Amino acid sequence: MRVKTATGGSLYITAREFEKDTTGMVLWKRELGSSIVARMLTASPSNVIVGTRNGMAYSIDSESGDIIWEYDAGAPWGGGVIDRGKLYFGTAAGQVHCIEKDTGRMTWKTTLDPSGFVEPPAVYTGGKGKFLIVGSSSGKVYALNPVSGITRWAYQASGAVTNTPSAGLGMVFFGDWDQKLYAIDAVTGEEVWVKQLGRQVYYSPAGNSLLYRNTLFSVTPADSHSGGSFLYALNPLNGQEIWKGVNWRSFMEPSLPVYSQKRAGGQPFILAPDYSGRITAYYQSNGEIPWHLQGYSTLFGGVPNLDRIYVTGGARGVLAIHAGNTQTDFKIRDTFLFVDPLVLKTYNEDTKSGFSHMILQGDNRGTIWAIRVPVAP
Repeated sequence: MRVKTATGGSLYITAREFEKDTTGMVLWKRELGSSIVARMLTASPSNVIVGTRNGMAYSIDSESGDIIWEYDAGAPWGGGVIDRGKLYFGTAAGQVHCIEKDTGRMTWKTTLDPSGFVEPPAVYTGGKGKFLIVGSSSGKVYALNPVSGITRWAYQASGAVTNTPSAGLGMVFFGDWDQKLYAIDAVTGEEVWVKQLGRQVYYSPAGNSLLYRNTLFSVTPADSHSGGSFLYALNPLNGQEIWKGVNWRSFMEPSLPVYSQKRAGGQPFILAPDYSGRITAYYQSNGEIPWHLQGYSTLFGGVPNLDRIYVTGGARGVLAIHAGNTQTDFKIRDTFLFVDPLVLKTYNEDTKSGFSHMILQGDNRGTIWAIRVPVAP
């Protein structure tokens, strides 16, 4: 581990390798026996849900690392979403599962698409009902009854849909690997509008979009022929551009700042990370930039964050954790960290311990690590 001040240049306060650490920085680690895949999920203030390549899903106590329950899905999960005590997720085998969040007992499962699912579903709630929305590598987007698993509608996009749709305003929004961004009626599955954003397939708006304050955000990767990587702010009703941000490094999915305590009115800005590890805040209304920070080149999809603690990195097993005015570098082990870490509040907080948050990180050797976030020196 290395700790440096945000403005201290190359001045490091201490150095330590976490896998050999004996000072209590590693709170616990749990061996699951198979590579951690897709997105980890916070199920409650005290437990998280993770999936492994061998098809298992686990609920884990975030304070102790103890396994609460395990569920055999038969194929790797694509990450899940929780609604009203139920955990919903798709698998690489093309099934969608609904299980009880607290016990891991199956409520229903359905086989939909042999191309499989690689990202979490979304839950749409509106005046005409609630639907589970999930996109597949075949380009189909499905709306399911969350109680029964019965398909309400299916829409065929022209390219693979490998993201979690955004849902709201009576619509479902998603991009595909054929340069297009879609708005679909959430109740009927009918097309509302389609907008072409990317120049060609490799520069498609295929990542997660974000619907926030009646603005739809989507990104396209860096393309020298088109002038860079773009963050689009669009009118969700018709797809018209409101403003556009540009970057010479590829943007990753837009994110929101997250807080352990609810803040009235939310934040006026969104977070747009790029692959160089730079996190840029953009005002939602006009695209102006109030601040940014530079971390390490990142392998994560978005911005893992909580209470102004941000995480970048992942290459060679190193995390850069930005808390206050310090950056702390944590080396987990010599591996690559592709799964987004979780930043959690510690609810068994001992103020003398000098920390109140932890980072949960899964690696490709099948280990979950819990690492405390040091207080700024």
